[in-house]
Amino acid sequence: IFICMALMPIVVSICWWEIVRENQEEELHKFKQRMSETQASLDYLHKHNSLLLQKKENREKLISTLLADVTSKMSSKKQKVAALHEATTWYKQLLSMHCEYSDAVKFIFTNVEPQDPDRVFSFSVRHDKATNLWAIIECNPRVEASANLVEALNQSNEFSWFVRSMHREFEGMAMRSLYQVS
Repeated sequence: IFICMALMPIVVSICWWEIVRENQEEELHKFKQRMSETQASLDYLHKHNSLLLQKKENREKLISTLLADVTSKMSSKKQKVAALHEATTWYKQLLSMHCEYSDAVKFIFTNVEPQDPDRVFSFSVRHDKATNLWAIIECNPRVEASANLVEALNQSNEFSWFVRSMHREFEGMAMRSLYQVS
């Protein structure tokens, strides 16, 4: 008994150390498991972050491409507007022409007749989007060839040619009236 009593603190101490060791092993196991879960989460976040960065780069490239395209188109449209403005100015100066807009476009010419430069020659045209055809709404003075010119316009869609042709018809009328008066 005496030996048992003497060994009792050693046995208790060993049991206590065994419990501590088991607790430490359990804590170590839990810690390793948390580390493994944390590493898995970290790996997922790295992978997810890489995907997000790739998406960001792709979208930046797309935005850059779209912006360049829009800038190019805007530049092209600005050039077209400038060219149209220049052509309009040229028409106004050379042909003494101006336009009025409503449901049709009215072209008004002066300086056609040398005897009466203030005399107004005009015509109005309208475009029917449903049929994609042009029609003369009004012409003053009446031009005999206007129906043929509109037909050619509808076939060629050369609007500038049509306006120049109508102006030439007005000039011809003015010249004929000049010779008829003389």
